[in-house]
Amino acid sequence: YHFKPPRLAGNMLLPLAGLRDKYPEVYLRALEKYEGRGEVPLKFIPLLDCSWEDVIFLSPVHPQVLHMELSACGYDGLIGAEAYVIDSESLMQQTPGRLRLVVYEFAEDGRDSYYQADEHLRYARISNVTRSHYRDAVREGKRPFLFHGVTHAMYHGEICVDGLPVVRVRA
Repeated sequence: YHFKPPRLAGNMLLPLAGLRDKYPEVYLRALEKYEGRGEVPLKFIPLLDCSWEDVIFLSPVHPQVLHMELSACGYDGLIGAEAYVIDSESLMQQTPGRLRLVVYEFAEDGRDSYYQADEHLRYARISNVTRSHYRDAVREGKRPFLFHGVTHAMYHGEICVDGLPVVRVRA
């Protein structure tokens, strides 16, 4: 899954680096989610031999599941959000080596760990780390990072959204 951008420029999902080059104003808006975490887009992803800003992030977790977890913590910010349903198997066949399901652990010293994961559905769940983050953020009056502690599928490239199914988060 990939949440639909509020104003998609064209019919392609682009990584941050692509937005920076083609749509600078959209890039600046996209960077807002990294406020206070400016080092994150520059992180190197060894499994794909590129940086964080060179990939599109997908989630094996259905948006409705994210909403249910957030709602249980008192946060309803996802109601009405839409996400593209992206078939990871098709991406892997079309562009071998560009999609990795990655389990990563951030480290205080910047030496993050990345692990290749092979079973997509095994990681289509919310961890206790994520639940704890959601609870803490809501308690502190902050907007939670939706994918904190959630396994990511990272795609090195662009994704055409023409004809992709879309799901909508319901209350």
